This record gives sequence, structure tokens and C-alpha cells, in this order.
Amino acid sequence: MFDSSLIFEDELSRRLARMHAFALFMSGDRESEAEDMVVRASTNALEAHFVGEAPDRALIAAMVRECIESLGWPRDNRLPPAVSLSGLRTRHLKSLSPSCVRRAAAVIPTEARAAIWLVAVDRRTYGETARLLGVDEAAVSRLLEWRDVLIRQALDEAGPAGQTASGNF
Repeated sequence: MFDSSLIFEDELSRRLARMHAFALFMSGDRESEAEDMVVRASTNALEAHFVGEAPDRALIAAMVRECIESLGWPRDNRLPPAVSLSGLRTRHLKSLSPSCVRRAAAVIPTEARAAIWLVAVDRRTYGETARLLGVDEAAVSRLLEWRDVLIRQALDEAGPAGQTASGNF
């Protein structure tokens, strides 16, 4: 007999670390808040799975919805401030620790954090990202303009010596 709960459990176990990393990024590296979001998203995804949604799609959608509900979703159209990344080298970015980047993410709008994660880390297309966030592709493009602010904030937070990179985002 086919047991769809086993398929969901398999999918959840494969994606749990990624969901936790996303929640840490979205929460600005606040562990307890991230854990709560993952638990609620997993529960909501399980319920969605049993009403017909595929487990992988249910988990992704539930995680994004949970972050929106937990962190708020201020729909504003402010543009990111201009930041200078002149002189920046790849080695500077590679030297940043994941926790430094996650803490820096807290300074940018929630929806920009989600767009940056979905496109840059999760490798989603603009179309997929737009669908998950409930915006159009032009809005995704505008939200991604915040990535330079994220990079500058992470570099500033790391300080002149930087923090050693290790672990996952």
C-alpha cells in the first residue's frame, strides 16, 4: 500500500536543513525564531500536502508564507540606498561567515531578503520567485537591487579583518 505521508517525510528530511538556513537568513540569524518558523511551515506544508499539493512545492510555499506572516511584509517601493562596492574582490566575499551575512540581512526589507535567497541561493528563476512572493517579475528585479546593501552591510559588520567563512547560509 502506498503511503503518501512517507513521501512527505522523505521530502521534509531532504529539505529541512535548507528550510532552517532560509529561516535563519530571513530572521537575521535569530535561532529560536527560525526554528519556530520551520516547525510552523512544516506543519502547514503537511496539511497542504494532504489536500493534493506535491510535498516539495508545499514545503517551499509554506516556508515563504511562514516568513511573510512571522516577519511582516511591508509592501513599500523604496529603493535601496546607493552603496559603493568599488574595490570589492571575490576574496572579500568568500571571507564572510554565513552568520555575518544572515545578521546583515536583517537591515534590508523582508521581501528583498526572500527574493535574494530564492534567486541567489536557491537558484529559482525570476518567474518562480515572483509566483512564490506574489509579485511580478519586475518587482523581483527591483527587490534584488538590495543585494549590494546586503553585501556592504555584511562587509561592514565583519570589520577590517573580516570573519572566517565556514558553514552554510
